[in-house]
Amino acid sequence: MLTFKARFLILVGLFAVTGCAKGEMAGGGSSGDSDSDSDSDSDSDTDTDTDIDTDTDTDTDTDSDSDTDSDSDSDSDTDTDTDTDTDTDTDTDTDTDTDTDTDTDTDDCQLSAIAGGWASGDDGWSYGDNWVRESGYMRFDDDPHDTGYTSDLTSPTANLSGCASVELTYAITLDDYYDDYYGYDEEMKPQCWNGSGWATLTTYTDGDDTWDESFAWTVATHALPVECRTAAAQIRFRAVGDDTWDIDYWGIDTVSLGP
Repeated sequence: MLTFKARFLILVGLFAVTGCAKGEMAGGGSSGDSDSDSDSDSDSDTDTDTDIDTDTDTDTDTDSDSDTDSDSDSDSDTDTDTDTDTDTDTDTDTDTDTDTDTDTDTDDCQLSAIAGGWASGDDGWSYGDNWVRESGYMRFDDDPHDTGYTSDLTSPTANLSGCASVELTYAITLDDYYDDYYGYDEEMKPQCWNGSGWATLTTYTDGDDTWDESFAWTVATHALPVECRTAAAQIRFRAVGDDTWDIDYWGIDTVSLGP
């Protein structure tokens, strides 16, 4: 494509050539009888140098280096190690040591010989005044009225000489009067025969004050001393006091001996 400068120079050149041609046509000779020496030297040098350098350098360097290095290293290493160790150790140690020392109903340890439940009878027990069997237990009652009294509930005999140990278990209750204005003292004493006398294991009392000392059924246990573990052992419950009208009653139930 020509530039603006190139076009301009071409137009100037054309314009000069056209003007020169018109001059020659206007100065042409006439043929007549006239000698006319006309030396007309017309040197018209028109140098039109039209240099049109059209350098169109279009350097299009398209370097398309497409280096595609596709290194696909697919290393698939599958190591499957399956170690199955099954150790089953079953140790069953069963040590059963059963040491049962039960001195029951042998010739020299007759624990069951002394028991009292009084469900349907006296169970071999003997009893004194104011003791009555009532509704499955033994009861020391306030009637008939008595003062300065002592009355016992006594077991049958049993051979306990071979018993390593003996415990007496029983249930006891007291129904007291709250208006103890006399200041009397009423007691209940569980005892054991030691071969020459009666040993008191504990003493329950209604007190000598004006307070009601009643208590509900209570289970008690006492170890028999070795001197009470004789060949003719006995248990008794002794009611002793100043006036039976100071209480309503004492109750004794479920007497038993055990190792």
